[in-house]
Amino acid sequence: MPEPLLSALFSPYNRRDLLRLAQQSLQRQTLPRERFEAIVVDDGSTDDTPALEQEFSASLNLRWMRQEHLGLAAGKNRALALARSPISLFMDDDDVASPKLLEEHLDHVADLRRGLRLVPLVARDVALALGAHVDEDELVVHPQDPALDDRVDLER
Repeated sequence: MPEPLLSALFSPYNRRDLLRLAQQSLQRQTLPRERFEAIVVDDGSTDDTPALEQEFSASLNLRWMRQEHLGLAAGKNRALALARSPISLFMDDDDVASPKLLEEHLDHVADLRRGLRLVPLVARDVALALGAHVDEDELVVHPQDPALDDRVDLER
């Protein structure tokens, strides 16, 4: 199986019924299942949330892990560390994805990557309009804030 293009990341805590709906919405994605993975880091749920692993493991490219209850941020960080794809999408356990969500997300990321070549030019134009100037090395130099002169020795 090829490496997934996208990882959908979840970190539920005692929200089995909502997570079931979220996982069902992943089953209906137009992006082929082998092109994305769903990663669930169960944050120490005490309800029947862990039973969903068996329910969805056959129909999704699902990676499931359980950790002690450390909180949402810890669960999301763990899920991100487990991701095998270059693009991650954080989803909450109550997110019900439209059928084209993952496909459209990948398209949007591709558009952004194509557009990144334009961003430095736009950013430079905006900085110049706000009073910056270009130095001899063609670097944009922002004007000094006069309020800093009394607090910071700018010569060092």
